[in-house]
Amino acid sequence: MPVSKSVIEGAGSVSFTLNRSSGAVAQTVYVSTTTTRSANVADYTGLNSVPLAFSVGQTSKTVTINIANDANFEPDETFALIVRQDPGDPANVYLAKSTFTILNDDTAILGQDTVLQASSQARPCPCPGPNLVASMRMT
Repeated sequence: MPVSKSVIEGAGSVSFTLNRSSGAVAQTVYVSTTTTRSANVADYTGLNSVPLAFSVGQTSKTVTINIANDANFEPDETFALIVRQDPGDPANVYLAKSTFTILNDDTAILGQDTVLQASSQARPCPCPGPNLVASMRMT
């Protein structure tokens, strides 16, 4: 499972593959999403202790999380996916964890003359806050 991954909001979903080293025995693990820095749970379909059953001989499983494509200009949002051995374990006790960032793809119109658009391809900005690409629009 990757340590971190990014997905454009309009992509519709993000998937990850959970691998185990041996398929000698059947095993069930539980996957959950957890909110981290600035994530809005309305922007993805969360998972709460969803069982993921490996049968004998099976070494990988894929889990897909649906991403809501909205028209709201907002900062990029990060959430985490955790894999637990027992669904009753607290969120800080897990077998594996990966973070996912939903990259905003919406445009904020600030006025008739200026448009700001979030961009995951923007050059790093030395200023605090999300990187923005500014462009002027003539009217």
